[in-house]
Amino acid sequence: MKARISVSGLSRVRTGISTAKAYKAINNVDEEIGKIAQEIAVKMANDAPVLTGALRDSLANSYVRTGMLVHELKLDTENVPYVWRQNFEHKSKRYYITRNVNEARSTFESRLAKAVERAWN
Repeated sequence: MKARISVSGLSRVRTGISTAKAYKAINNVDEEIGKIAQEIAVKMANDAPVLTGALRDSLANSYVRTGMLVHELKLDTENVPYVWRQNFEHKSKRYYITRNVNEARSTFESRLAKAVERAWN
């Protein structure tokens, strides 16, 4: 016995897909990744321990867009060599990097899905 499978709605999918919408989705995702990276940089800077302000300032200025869909937080470990040590060892401000990255990671997928959806709305 052969099973018969029927698919409906395929024509609607075909008409909804276009190169323009695909590029729009990619641009939306690129913008959203940039927003997430900038938010992480600001939150890390706000949560970091402050003695001279060098650590806070380096974190706040760490965001760099290096290409399409490539956004980085370039931590200045040369001028602020204690960035990572403070993240793990500071008595009251520990995990100021780890906590904010994990928080962003927990919403990353849903934020990117919404960015893609905006291309079709």
